[in-house]
Amino acid sequence: HRGMLYPSSFLPLAEASGFIIEIDKWCLQRAASQLKVWQDRFRMTTPLWMSVNASVSDFSDVGLLELVSGMVVVTGLEPETLVIEITESMLLDNSDQNLRLLTQLRELGVGLALDDFGTAFSSLSYLRRFPFDHLKLDISFIAEVLTSTRTLLLVEEICHLSKSMGMRSIAEGIEQREQADVLRSVGCEFGQGYLFSKPLAAEECEQLLIAQMEP
Repeated sequence: HRGMLYPSSFLPLAEASGFIIEIDKWCLQRAASQLKVWQDRFRMTTPLWMSVNASVSDFSDVGLLELVSGMVVVTGLEPETLVIEITESMLLDNSDQNLRLLTQLRELGVGLALDDFGTAFSSLSYLRRFPFDHLKLDISFIAEVLTSTRTLLLVEEICHLSKSMGMRSIAEGIEQREQADVLRSVGCEFGQGYLFSKPLAAEECEQLLIAQMEP
């Protein structure tokens, strides 16, 4: 009835009611199906991969592992091209349980990303304990890379750490070309943000992929 809504307008209610688990399942299924369609249509040297956010509630759902495993089989996806994003705050509680689940997901071959890296007190301990493939620098770092030498040096070290541990480094919230240039210069591999595109519906996103394929 209300049309397109921003997540902030409905996620708190969805989490409080427990309905967030059903929403996340729907998003995961749609993402996996859409990714497979794009992989089959747009053949690239590096296969397309897609990230899907997980919520705290997902990690209390005993059916998550079975759901992900089933989707990989049904869609025929290469598991590593489906990436599940976890925020640092989600790892604060039930760490042993979370570690088991993340390890099981990793054994399926699914990619794992640590989102908002650098916002919690135990950031480095998470890298030691949990099997992540992608490290996403929090937007607060990116906002300061052009104005703070200390922040830029820290970002550079995080990118080097990420590479040495076999993880992809991803910068969030890039809005200026200068930010992208300086991040690239210190070794950051990937970026996302409004500089590249606003959030798009699948049909609009497909036009970007078509443009990438054109000579």
